Amino acid sequence: MELQQMEPQQQKSEKVEKYEMPLQTPNAKTSYQERIGAELKEWAAKIDRLKVEVEKLGAEVVRMFEKQIEILRDKRKAAVKGLSTLKRSPDEGWEEFRSGLENSMDELKYTMDQTLSIFREKQQEITERVSKQRKAYVDKIDARFSDWSTKVDRLKTRIERAKNEAIKNYEQQIEELRKKQLAGKEKLQEFKTSGGESWEDLKEGMEKAFADMKRSFEKALSRMKRK
Repeated sequence: MELQQMEPQQQKSEKVEKYEMPLQTPNAKTSYQERIGAELKEWAAKIDRLKVEVEKLGAEVVRMFEKQIEILRDKRKAAVKGLSTLKRSPDEGWEEFRSGLENSMDELKYTMDQTLSIFREKQQEITERVSKQRKAYVDKIDARFSDWSTKVDRLKTRIERAKNEAIKNYEQQIEELRKKQLAGKEKLQEFKTSGGESWEDLKEGMEKAFADMKRSFEKALSRMKRK
C-alpha cells in the first residue's frame, strides 16, 4: 500500500470533471467565485473529517496518512490562493485566471480520491484484523467462563457434602461467586455487541471482572482449607 503514488507529480490516469464555463454576464465573475468559495469550504470540512476517521484507526494509520493530509491541505491552500487572485483580477478578462484555479481544484479532487481509495483499503484491513482479534478473545473468555463454572460447581458440591458446619456456611459465598459470574457474562454480552471503537475499553473491564472473581474464589477456598 504505497502512498507515494499520490504525489503531486503523478500523471492522472483519468480526467476529472471540469467546471462549467460561466456565462459571460456582468454577474458571472461574482457567481463563479462564490461557487468556488463554497466548494473550498466543503473541502476544508472533508479534509477535517478524513483526519478524524484516520485518528480512529490508531497511531500507526495516523503516521501513515499524516503527510497525505498535509498535501491535501496544501492543495486546498493553493486553490484558495488562486481564488484570491481571481477576485483581484479585473472584471474584463478575469476568465484568464479561471483555468489555473480549475487546475488547482482538479488536483485537490484527484488527490482526495486517491487518498480515500487507499484509506478505505487500510480501514477494511484493520476492521478484518480487529474482527479476528475480537473473535479470538471472545472464544478465550467463553472458555474461561466454562472453566470457572466447573470450579464453582465443584466447590458447591464439596460444601454440600461437608459434615463440618463451618464449611456449610460458605454456601452464601458460593452464591456471591454465582452473581459475579452472572455479572461477568453480562459484560461478555456487552462486549460481543460493542462497536469497534469501544471494545478495548470493555476488554479492560472484562479482565477486571475475572480478576475479582478469581480473588473471591481463592479467598473462599483458602478459608475452607483452614476449617
